[in-house]
Amino acid sequence: MKCFNILIVAAFLTSVAALSSPALSSGPYFGYWANFDIAGNEDHTNITHIWNRYDDLTTATNHLIAQLDYADSYGIKAIVALDPFLFDASSVSQGVMECNYSLSATASSDFAALVTTLIAEGHLVSGNPGASTIAAFIPKDEPELCGLGDQGASAHPDLSGAISVVTSHSATAAFPIYINASADYADVDAGLALADWVSIDDYTINTNLYINKVNTFMGSLDPSQKVLLIPQAASGGLVDSNYHYPPAIFDKFRSDSRVIGIIGFLWDHSNSTGTKDIPSLRAEWENFGGQIKDNVYVDPTLLCSPNGPLMDSWTCSASATGGSSPYSYSWSNHGSTSSSATYYLNCSGAGETQLVQARVTDGNGRYDFEDEWITCGQIQ
Repeated sequence: MKCFNILIVAAFLTSVAALSSPALSSGPYFGYWANFDIAGNEDHTNITHIWNRYDDLTTATNHLIAQLDYADSYGIKAIVALDPFLFDASSVSQGVMECNYSLSATASSDFAALVTTLIAEGHLVSGNPGASTIAAFIPKDEPELCGLGDQGASAHPDLSGAISVVTSHSATAAFPIYINASADYADVDAGLALADWVSIDDYTINTNLYINKVNTFMGSLDPSQKVLLIPQAASGGLVDSNYHYPPAIFDKFRSDSRVIGIIGFLWDHSNSTGTKDIPSLRAEWENFGGQIKDNVYVDPTLLCSPNGPLMDSWTCSASATGGSSPYSYSWSNHGSTSSSATYYLNCSGAGETQLVQARVTDGNGRYDFEDEWITCGQIQ
């Protein structure tokens, strides 16, 4: 995530590794980054990220409690940013912390005071993420962009020190540590290794390239680490104009058990057009996010077979499990929607390839896609 206004080395690494062994939630999660409008998306979200870079600790604490109250009123879990409770900023603009960051000399006492408040307000149950509003703590988003990148082969001592503050507190030792990195995630490899949940973002590349980047990223992780996907879910301003394609992101989530959720960037923001105000994108994420929230999925199957040895015509049949019947079907090749689960394709040339895509919608209006490439044979 880009920094925006919205509104100790070996020893530390050893101690953090020993202390950071929380009982991780398996999700599944769907939500939005810096989501200040839970009322507008609670129908398809079950987690939210709470932005917090207010330099004044009283302001930061009051903001956090208000946002946790808001999330809890809708039964939504929260990923909590801890910037002002763990770090000092090299500069502050209009009360908001700016890069670069350094570990605060009072981080331990400031975090302990926050924990006491969170427990008193009912949002943190000591040692029990499942019973808490808080699902995970994020010490610093994109730490490598704020002076907290790796030093050689080791995590930055201020980042590992901040993580140690959280994992060494008896009330929060069982809560996942989450770190999101930028497109330059290689600059914080060692820091990422200290986290239980990890993710990367890149708002300059298309969907396929982002998924490929995630796959490469996941290849460098410890098998125990869990992954969140952070697709671009906005256009213009903070990001480029090409938001990521929800069905492909959803497919990556469904196909990899290490991926525990999706956090879209962004729902709403004054400097970008978010999912909230892009009707087609909003409809897609309401559909896929709703399935994740309910943990009930429409699972389509597609089978295409040639009608004879010449392979000049094909019959494609779709079916589905999950969700609720009855199912309806639409086919990308002609765009009609009907209750028929069968599509007939006549080829126009030998060697021609066609993508057949079936959209299967259940009785509640939830849907998913299945596709297959076919290659036509001899045409008489």
